[in-house]
Amino acid sequence: MQYARMMKLGIETVVDPPEFATALESLRHCDYILIDTMGSSPYDKGKIEKIYECLEANSTEYKVDVILVMPSSIKYEDLLATYENFDSLNIDTMMFTKLDETRGFGNIFSLAYETKKPISYFSVGQEVPEDLVCANSDFLVECLLNGFNRSKA
Repeated sequence: MQYARMMKLGIETVVDPPEFATALESLRHCDYILIDTMGSSPYDKGKIEKIYECLEANSTEYKVDVILVMPSSIKYEDLLATYENFDSLNIDTMMFTKLDETRGFGNIFSLAYETKKPISYFSVGQEVPEDLVCANSDFLVECLLNGFNRSKA
């Protein structure tokens, strides 16, 4: 909710799968609809199942792109476990946050290589939406070789 307020966006709250399609329809005037699962734990199978049920309840004409958002600062094993536990949601792309808070970037590269999923965005700071940038391989390679540099984002 805080990000919606910061970005001056409307917000709908959905608890049960039948409400999901209704919420999408109520936002049909929007160019983009962001769906936030509010930091669901990768180990909470019940919550992941509820998210899956919401996606399956989408009876609208809208296709939902699933972007798995993960902090870049966690070790590879945790990134992989997170990916595997959310994989049932048919992940389209990944996004990595907190690039400005880590010194190691090999875990991001390794996960992208292992999963064969594209990376859509990086978060390179605390300002929203200014610090959200489209991901590109040159920037990730630069981080791998020379560390994070905000001016190269």
